[in-house]
Amino acid sequence: RQLEVLRQAVPLVQTRMNLLSEAPDLMSFLFVDEDKFELHEDGLKTLRETAPEVLRASIEVLEPLDDFTTDTLQTVLKTKLVE
Repeated sequence: RQLEVLRQAVPLVQTRMNLLSEAPDLMSFLFVDEDKFELHEDGLKTLRETAPEVLRASIEVLEPLDDFTTDTLQTVLKTKLVE
C-alpha cells in the first residue's frame, strides 16, 4: 500500500520540488499513522470556520476515486467545492 501511495504522490509533488531531498518534507504526512498525526498550532490558526465542511465534502468525492492524477483531483474537487 505505501509503495502505491508513493507512486501516486510523486508526480503531484514533483512540480513543487527543486531538489530530491525536499521530497520527504512534502510527502511524509502520507505515511504517518493516524494516531501519531499531529496538527501544528500555526496551521490551525489559518483554518477558516468552514474547514470541517470543506474537508468532509472533499473526502466524500475523493474516497471513491481510483484515478488520483492531478487533473482528476482538480476537476472533482473544484466541481464539488464550488457547489
